[in-house]
Amino acid sequence: MSFGQSNHFDKLSFTIGNWTGIGSGFGDDTSKIESSFQLVMNEQYIEVKNESWFEPTEKNPKGGTSY
Repeated sequence: MSFGQSNHFDKLSFTIGNWTGIGSGFGDDTSKIESSFQLVMNEQYIEVKNESWFEPTEKNPKGGTSY
């Protein structure tokens, strides 16, 4: 009898995929956020990638990107 998970990422499977959203920070600047959670290296690891784009503001007229 085995009580362990058959896949060590079973409880995290809901996170796998691509996600988008909005956020705020850095003085209440609005940002668009994209995140990716993918199984890699023979499904032994979860690779996480995040990128945020900040709208132009008076203090930062070009906007900005954060990785």
